[in-house]
Amino acid sequence: MTLGVPFGRPQVYPSDHGQFVAFWSKVYVNEWLFAVIVLACLWRSGESFRSIGLVRPQLRTVVLLAIGLAALAVLVSVAPEGVRLSLGTDAERQSFARTHVERLFLLFVACLTAPFCEEVMYRGFLLAFLRSVVGLGPAVVLQALLFGYQHAVLGGWGHGLVLVPMLFGFLIARLAIARDNLWPAIAIHFLLDGVILVAAMLGP
Repeated sequence: MTLGVPFGRPQVYPSDHGQFVAFWSKVYVNEWLFAVIVLACLWRSGESFRSIGLVRPQLRTVVLLAIGLAALAVLVSVAPEGVRLSLGTDAERQSFARTHVERLFLLFVACLTAPFCEEVMYRGFLLAFLRSVVGLGPAVVLQALLFGYQHAVLGGWGHGLVLVPMLFGFLIARLAIARDNLWPAIAIHFLLDGVILVAAMLGP
């Protein structure tokens, strides 16, 4: 999940509801743009989406994801409004969800965007491409390094946290390879992002 904005932290953070929506919409529109480009290139080349592990999800997977999202939405809806995020600066706190509406907006946008788009880009397209060039083992490592770099450096997490997304990228790639299916990776990514986001909203 990208808590910072792509390509570094902004100089100005949103200060009202309209700016909040525009700020986070821009963040996640970028991710959808990249994912759509990947899928369009596959379609144009004649390759099936199955070639990157994107198959039709099982009904059970869709139901479990919907239940998980609903449960998280209830949690952020019943807690008192306000920002309790303990990490970051005062300016960064201002960019985070304060009202129930903002919390729900960020929760739905983040949980429906990052897990799908990032798995398509990294464990789907990038892993398959690198695998064809350098082999499976190096491909797994390289995509994990790039995934960590995107989150820790470009996404604004900071260099000190770079190993966390790298390790996640490595482990989730092994799962995607073992299952030959992106949906288990998407589901785990969804669960992790949702828990982190809710903890950031409601934590001390």
